[in-house]
Amino acid sequence: MNTVKKCMIAIATLAVVSSTFVSNANAGNKWKKPLINGLGIGVGIGIVSALARPRAHTVYVQQPTYVQCGYQNRFVGYDGYGRQMYQRVQVCN
Repeated sequence: MNTVKKCMIAIATLAVVSSTFVSNANAGNKWKKPLINGLGIGVGIGIVSALARPRAHTVYVQQPTYVQCGYQNRFVGYDGYGRQMYQRVQVCN
C-alpha cells in the first residue's frame, strides 16, 4: 500500500475518533450521543478497513507466439566445374 493511502486512512481514523471524544464531552443527553457516536465509529472503522485491505491484481500472461518457418537456399560453395552450390535449409522466425 502506498504512503498516500496510509496517510488518508490515518487522517480519517483520527477524525472519527476525535469527533467522538469532543461530542461526548459536550453530551447533554446521557445515552443518545454516545450511542450515535459509537455507531459512527463503527461505520468509520468499517470504511477505513475496506480502504486498507489489499486488492487482487490482474495478472497478464503473454500469449505464445507462433513460429513461422520457411525454406531458403543457402550458398555453400562451388563445385569442381565452377558452378555455385546451394543447400536448402529451414529458417524459422
